[in-house]
Amino acid sequence: MTEMLIVGGLTIDRFTDGSLAPGGSVLHAGLATRAEDARLTTLTVAGDEPAARDGLARLRELGRLAHQQASRTTFYRHDERDGVRVLVLEARAEPIQPAGLAGLDRPD
Repeated sequence: MTEMLIVGGLTIDRFTDGSLAPGGSVLHAGLATRAEDARLTTLTVAGDEPAARDGLARLRELGRLAHQQASRTTFYRHDERDGVRVLVLEARAEPIQPAGLAGLDRPD
């Protein structure tokens, strides 16, 4: 079975209607990995906002999760200008620290 390690920050997307949703490449790559029936381990950084907790729960459902706690999660606001989607960075989490890898088992 294929094994995948995804390292990246979970994000929270804020849409024009005010709704929030977990997102970011770490979540979308995880969904694609599981769709291919691969074993997944994710190392991510996120805060304790409700949308971040939802995203972390989804990542746990997909496979093993190593979560580095942050004071806040990276937030992107989705805007549209002249028919083009624009992402505006509203908040940034702390960087992932290499020590987060220490507790992960080595792949077979």
